[in-house]
Amino acid sequence: MSVPAEDREILYDFINESNTMLDQVEARLKREGEAVSPDTLQACFRLFHSVKGTAGYLRLDYLFEVAKTAEKFLNLLCTDALALQQEIVLFIGELCSFLRDSLQRILSENSDEFLSKSSGPLIDNIYLVAGMEPGGKDDGNMEILEAFVWEADDLLAAAEQEFVLWDYVAGDGERLTGLYRTLQRLRENFSFYGYSDLLQLSEAMESLMERYLNGEVFQGEYPERVFLQVVDAMRDAVASLARSGEAAVEDVEVLLGNLQAVMRMPLGELLVKAGLVGSQTIEEALRVQEDALAQKEEPRRLGEVLVDMGEVTSDQVSQALTEQQQLAAAGFDPVSESEVAEGKEPRVVEDVLARRDIVVDGNRLQQMQELFAQLQSEVNKQQGELPDLIHNLVEELRSVSVSLSKVPARTLIPRMNRLVHDLALQSGKKVTFKVVGEEVEFERDVLESLSNPLVHLLRNGIDHGIEPPEKRGKLGKDPQGRLTLSVLNRQGEIWASVEDDGAGLDLEKIVLRATHHGLIDADQKKPDSRLIASLIFKLGFTTSDKVTDSSGRGIGMDAVKRSLRELGGRVDVFSRPGKGTRVTLRIPV
Repeated sequence: MSVPAEDREILYDFINESNTMLDQVEARLKREGEAVSPDTLQACFRLFHSVKGTAGYLRLDYLFEVAKTAEKFLNLLCTDALALQQEIVLFIGELCSFLRDSLQRILSENSDEFLSKSSGPLIDNIYLVAGMEPGGKDDGNMEILEAFVWEADDLLAAAEQEFVLWDYVAGDGERLTGLYRTLQRLRENFSFYGYSDLLQLSEAMESLMERYLNGEVFQGEYPERVFLQVVDAMRDAVASLARSGEAAVEDVEVLLGNLQAVMRMPLGELLVKAGLVGSQTIEEALRVQEDALAQKEEPRRLGEVLVDMGEVTSDQVSQALTEQQQLAAAGFDPVSESEVAEGKEPRVVEDVLARRDIVVDGNRLQQMQELFAQLQSEVNKQQGELPDLIHNLVEELRSVSVSLSKVPARTLIPRMNRLVHDLALQSGKKVTFKVVGEEVEFERDVLESLSNPLVHLLRNGIDHGIEPPEKRGKLGKDPQGRLTLSVLNRQGEIWASVEDDGAGLDLEKIVLRATHHGLIDADQKKPDSRLIASLIFKLGFTTSDKVTDSSGRGIGMDAVKRSLRELGGRVDVFSRPGKGTRVTLRIPV
């Protein structure tokens, strides 16, 4: 059956995303050889699980059956029900190659009819390799469960990204209604399948978002943290459902209580109760927040508004926030539809983006580039005999063919957003994260190689660069630190920079530690600042006095340097005491 014209955009996205997952899986299989890790097996399982879900929706029936059987096979490996042997690792690679070839033909033929003869024998071979019996009583139920898990994963990922970017989403009506719609769909799915814990949490989140859209204000200082905590718990429950059929949520009553606190135990009420401010002052501060929302400006926290008004100190707000967390009560009383005033039902906006991505087979791309090179060579031989227009067109075509093998930096942003959010929360710091140059394109393997070094640099910026809010306040800085990821194209190089506005490198401390570790001679004259900065890239070198979950072991910056060396690049460090640090990764194009 051919894919309908109205679903072609979904098909493009499906093939593009599947090929991206394939690239990652095949790279890991190649790197690990016979010693395939559990994480890689899980990645293989997710690949075929994802393919199966969308193939079913697009009525690509032959591909669906192959992906469904491959998923069962990989689930046996993930759960140790089947021993991993060399021939099985090779077979996984064959399945990946089959999938890549099939996706390319589906894109060009708009159908999977070509699999009508080959899919059956392949499915039989999967059963044979896995030692499984074809069919089974629970296949129908398993398909329903798998479809549910697939959609729930997508909805939770969409909600997570909006809560991570809450400071921007809070004042954007269209994004808020889109988030409300996502939570509504989650609630509908959990209700239909009868998963009570998940249903309670989704009802609570949907009701809170409905009230927010109808004019109420979240009183907690960081409401998005509560929602993200719940999203993480729901994701764990959905994963457990896929593995064992159980969807219980650990500490569900605590999570419900935390959600209730978002609107039921406001910070202002606690400050009034403590005798720090009057109720009229709280009303004035709330009006400031509401005015910001009305003007579509970035809303400030209630505590920040009160501090700016000179009514309380930062320490008093911090103490009240601690009490707010301790007072979270169990249970949630969602607002019924009858309690919503007529005419105030939130407007639901379907956000459809115009996608321009297409999938290009690697072998065909290489062939095209080789043909262009031959064409260009022949045209160059005719220099002076052909019109300039021909030369210009050939050069433009070559540039286009080269660009097809690249992916934009924006593909990294969702992961980086969540990383910065979680690290800031863990460290108790306030951080604004900005990305510049998200449209700059990389070769796919270069972008993948850059991912881990950038993670290390972002961790360092938060852990070692940006100061705690109270310290920044005493220094006359904005309590909220700035962290910027910039990607630029500069004279034959890609520059990826991570910059913070924190304390800068402590050069004296670096010299002291370097001397202690024998990296420099204590008797020699003090090295210049550039040499001192380079010392942070030595294996095991750290200026941290304590080891945390995210830093302090002295291996991160060494890993950055090693990754750059593999790419033929280099790293520059620029730092100003008290002003911040910028680390730039420079990779030749």
